[in-house]
Amino acid sequence: MVIKITSNKNSQYKEWRKLHLRKYRNNSKLFIIEGIKSLKEAIAWKNDFHAIVYSNKIHTVTGGKEIFKYISQIDVPLYELDNELLSKLSDLENSQGIIGILKQPSYKINNLINNKKVSIIILEGIQDPGNLGTIIRTADAAGIDGVILGKGCVDIYNSKVIRSTMGSIFHLPIIQELNLEDILVKLKERGFQIIGTDLNSHCFYNELTYSKKKGLIIGNESNGISKNILRLCSDVVKIPIKGHAQSLNAAVAAGILIYKMEGI
Repeated sequence: MVIKITSNKNSQYKEWRKLHLRKYRNNSKLFIIEGIKSLKEAIAWKNDFHAIVYSNKIHTVTGGKEIFKYISQIDVPLYELDNELLSKLSDLENSQGIIGILKQPSYKINNLINNKKVSIIILEGIQDPGNLGTIIRTADAAGIDGVILGKGCVDIYNSKVIRSTMGSIFHLPIIQELNLEDILVKLKERGFQIIGTDLNSHCFYNELTYSKKKGLIIGNESNGISKNILRLCSDVVKIPIKGHAQSLNAAVAAGILIYKMEGI
């Protein structure tokens, strides 16, 4: 059954609009995805939908009729809005006329770290949504087992982060808002090699021997890894800088280190 919403005063509609703010996403444990490609990816990876919202525009865009036929046959609440209401709910300039409201998945840290061979990316203070999305996408491409975000990182359910992951947000466990000092102590107790990065290190990243159980820390774009976290690292490496740049972009550095760490 399709429910039509015709007013921006509708209580359900007003709750969805709040999902563009992190505190409401945290409280409701919901988040928004937009567009046909994202919907297909979320469905393919069996994500848990709260609702799917669409307007008549879906019937006019490439692939729209096919996705509409599919969502009409699955067990997900469907809501029809006029184009104006949906555009106000959308975070895009040119919406494709379809939005998914998803339930945030819940992952347990112990399920991630109990394997004999595991690689984790650990992020401290990453602020740029594009950087976070790119790091998640790179981790997914390299076969990383999961991503951990410390408190103070940008929200993984930020719309810009989701778009930057290009679907990778659905492919691997991501756990956020964790106390990194506590997590690193726990990982070291489980035999993890904790790898940090610092320009003052005397060890280049390609000189290090990487163990089977490892966690790579990527720090804040401006300040790098904090001293408290560096002290908990098993090894600290650096990427050589041959030109005049002072440092690399966080996502670029992460890509170099991730692929080396995984032996790719």
